[in-house]
Amino acid sequence: MENTKNAQARITAFSKILDTCDFLEGQGINDLPIKRRDKREPGRRRKEIMEDRIYAAVMRYFREQKRQIKEILETWYPGRKAELPPELAFFDAIFGSDKFKAQMIKLLGDSILDGILLFGETQKIGIDYTLVNAEAIDWARNYGFDLVKGIDQTSKDVLQKVISSFAETPGMTIGDVVDRLPYNEDRALTIATTEITRAYAEGNATAGHELQKQFPDVKVIEIWFTNEDDRVCDICGPVAGEEVELDKPFSNGFNRPPAHVNCRCWTTTTTALGVA
Repeated sequence: MENTKNAQARITAFSKILDTCDFLEGQGINDLPIKRRDKREPGRRRKEIMEDRIYAAVMRYFREQKRQIKEILETWYPGRKAELPPELAFFDAIFGSDKFKAQMIKLLGDSILDGILLFGETQKIGIDYTLVNAEAIDWARNYGFDLVKGIDQTSKDVLQKVISSFAETPGMTIGDVVDRLPYNEDRALTIATTEITRAYAEGNATAGHELQKQFPDVKVIEIWFTNEDDRVCDICGPVAGEEVELDKPFSNGFNRPPAHVNCRCWTTTTTALGVA
């Protein structure tokens, strides 16, 4: 697990990259070193930093799994003498890392709590956040376990196919196996982007639920916003700016983002006070 000193160093370095991007955007330059979230998005910079932290955590997990798989195969196939592939269960020990689960739960928890904080920064009606924060931590713990389980299952599915190909394909090397494993930067970034979108939207909605409980006569709504660039998809584009009551589905069938992997949309949960 990344220690506090390394985590802070990464945040500092990434913040400098964001400073550069801010400067370039201010000069009207859109060819940036990184792909950014929308300028209008509340908490944009905070979300980007958390997204980078999740990306880094996933990449560390991927690198360690890749290393262990290579080590197992080199032990199992000395000079490619084995004729049968090892059972997938032989690799079980490398999946489901308690350290990785703990780190993902912590990062998701920090993100959903910040989503709640963003809600509070935009509302005129103050609420007691004691219970809503506890609920957010419960969500992070339960969802974090499911998320890691899903990440591992995808890796296992690909590993099984690649190992079978290795046993059946003369000339295929252990290096070829390792190169075909799903431990790349694109996958890690996709996970980070999608889960930051989810956690912050969940935090916003969770705070909205608490506002409803404390002020039952106040109508709470959600508004869907899309990242306005050339990557807006056919699922999200049509609901840009659409308003619904909290927990009612938007016209695309989703209650809130993400509507798909790599979704960079966001919802604003607010009261209908002053809304026509």
